[in-house]
Order: sequence, then C-alpha cells, then structure tokens
Amino acid sequence: MLFIAVLLMLASFFYPYFFWKKGKMFELGFSVAGSYFLMLPGFFLVMSGVLPVPIDFFWTEIPKINFDIHKAEIILVLVFWLVVNQINVFLSAIKFKGNRLSRANLNDGVFIRIFFVYEALSFLLFFASGLGSGGSHWSLGKEEFMKETGTLGLIFVFMVAGSRYAFVALATLSLFQEKKRLIACLTLIVCSITDLYMTGNRITMLLVLFCFMYYLLKNKEYKIIGIGCLVALPFGWFMVIFRFIRSQLHSESSVLEGFSKGLDVASGMLDFNSGVVFEFMSGISESVNFNVLIGVYTRYGSGVDYLSGSSYWKALVWWVPRSLYEGKPETITLEVAKVFAPHEHVSLVATALGESFANFGYFSAVLLPFILFGFRSIVEKLYVSERYCDFVKLVYGFLLFRMAFSDLFVYMIFGGLLVIALNFKFRFYAH
Repeated sequence: MLFIAVLLMLASFFYPYFFWKKGKMFELGFSVAGSYFLMLPGFFLVMSGVLPVPIDFFWTEIPKINFDIHKAEIILVLVFWLVVNQINVFLSAIKFKGNRLSRANLNDGVFIRIFFVYEALSFLLFFASGLGSGGSHWSLGKEEFMKETGTLGLIFVFMVAGSRYAFVALATLSLFQEKKRLIACLTLIVCSITDLYMTGNRITMLLVLFCFMYYLLKNKEYKIIGIGCLVALPFGWFMVIFRFIRSQLHSESSVLEGFSKGLDVASGMLDFNSGVVFEFMSGISESVNFNVLIGVYTRYGSGVDYLSGSSYWKALVWWVPRSLYEGKPETITLEVAKVFAPHEHVSLVATALGESFANFGYFSAVLLPFILFGFRSIVEKLYVSERYCDFVKLVYGFLLFRMAFSDLFVYMIFGGLLVIALNFKFRFYAH
C-alpha cells in the first residue's frame, strides 16, 4: 500500500506539467494547488507514517492520520485526485463559442483603478469591523460586522474579495508588460501585505508567490528563482509563526503590542511541537487540511449524511436572507466545522476534493471536473480581454482547490463586474 501511495503521488505531478505545456491556465492553477496542499503533507505522512493534528487545532475532533489505520482513505483520495485531473484533461479541450459579456479591450487606467479600489474597500471594511481601534479579533470583528449589516454587509465583503483577486490576475498580466513590470510587482506585494494585515489570511500571499513563480518560470529567470528559494526558508518560517500571531495582532491598543503578544503565543504553542520539520511543513502547507480531508472521506456517508450539492447551491442563493430562507445552505467550511468542531463557531477547510465528496460521495470524482468546467466557462464569458481572462483562470484555478466553491463563485462574479465597470469609457460631448 505504501508503494502504491507513493506511485500515485508521483504520477499526479504529470498533470501540472501537461497543463503548463498545453497552456491550460485554469487547470494548471488547480493542479498546482493540489500538488502543493496535498502532496507536501502526503509525502510527510508516507515517510513518517503519521500526520499529527497541528497544536492550534488540538481542541477539535479532526483525526490524527495514521497510514496503517487510514490507508484505504488515503489511497482513495489519491485515486480520486488522479481521476479528477484526467477528466480535466479531456474537458480542458472544450471551449464553447459565443460572445463575452463585454468584448472591450482593457484600457491602461483600469490596472491602477482596481488597485486603489481594492485598497480603499479593504480599509473601509477594516475600520467598519472595529479593528482600527484595537481590542478585537480579525475574524470575529468581520463576523460581527456582517451580522449587523446583513446582506448589504455581505455584498461589501464580496466586493473586497472580488476586487482583490481581479487585481491579482490583472497585475500578473501586467508583469509581462515591460513598462508596467515594476508597478505590478510593488502593487502585488502591497496587496498581499494588506490582506495579511487586515484579515490575517495567508492565502493571498501564497497566491501572489505562485503568480511570481509562474512569471519567472515562463521567462526562464532561474537565477532569481534560486535566490527566491533561499529566501523562502526564513520567510516560510515567519509564515508558520504568523498563523499564531494573527489572532492577537489587533487584540491590543497598538499593532506592535498585539504582534508582541502574538509572538508569545507562538512561542508557547511551538513548545508543544512534533518536530521542526513537521511544524515547517504544516505551517506552509496548512497540513491540517489533509487531516480534515481524510476525516471527510471517513465520516461522510458513514454517520454523517452527504450534503447532496447544498454547499454548491449556496453560490446561487447567498443573497437571500435567512429570515426568508430558513434552510439556506452553509458554506462547506462551516458544514465541516459542525462535524469536527461542533462546540466552536469556526470554519475548517476541506479542499475541493473534500467539498465534492461531502456532497456527492463516490460520484464526486466524476462530478467535480464538470463543476470546475462550469466555473471556467462562466469566467470566459464574464471577464473582458481574452489574455486577461487567462490570468483570471490561473488565479481562480489555484484558489478553487483550497477555498469554498460558493464563496469563490461570488467573488468571481463581483470581480468581473467591477472590472467591466472600471474599464468602461465614458464619453462626454460638448453641445
């Protein structure tokens, strides 16, 4: 079984290479994210035999993974991953003909416009959530804001996220344009730091690093890649520590005090570690997602009912108030938290494989690629400029493996409409 698991993991690396060579941007992003979030903890698991639950999740019911005990689920996950990628190979060749919602070319000003729109919206949400004055938690503050403002607040949150990812895609496109390269680099860095500081989320930083890597590989900048690999070690360790710091960052009257408090928390947490190698690997890849994924394959359909597509349905009914739609579905992160952290109001990541399995069980390996295909098709109709659309697909392909489908679907819609609005040229004629 161990040999089969290693063979399946090695075979999965064929797909990022294939999609790269074929120029299939959406599928490339998705397969690279799967290789990163699945294979780093997967290789640690097969080498050590055990994948512990990180110390910051000790209070949950997320299972510790033991290869001998969970080998059937591990093999099933790896087989499903290969099936999903193989079906994606076939579907990636299909492209429907038809008009885009907007056929306009991107004008030069939209790049800077959307950057400042994102920064402005982020600051407004930051202060509206009560984080500007300190004494709050980055996640709880936003949650309270949405409770108080209802659907309007939810729309505002979606606008912030939509503008963020639309900008990352646009800035990545600009990296390939010589005159805009420096501005694109600087604004991408600022964007990722803004999200890191204001929301505590590290995914935008990882996404930006992925986009930089894509650009460097495409342009064969191997010296810069080598230097980046050296810098990645201390930077990765800081990201490991930051996962503890972020909960305390806005808890005091000043950011410095919150940062110092967070360092104390990190120091205390890391005293109970399972080794430096595990802590580093777990911190940069969020290995707990692998634990949750195996838990989903173990529990759903065996004690926990399948969701039957409800977490995907949420992408279409998110705007309906719960007062009118009492049974409105939750996102997959909250649904999974009900199973593995039933006594806490938190969210847990199951990845795209976990979300599809929680909904459709053993049919998920076949259905997930068609769900992804539908997402890609909508992106191709909504986003202006075919070249820009390629980078939107790269960004959302990467994010879709890690994040909830319903949230990303709405982010994508809001981002696309915002780009169309900012790209529109108003003309006034004198009479």
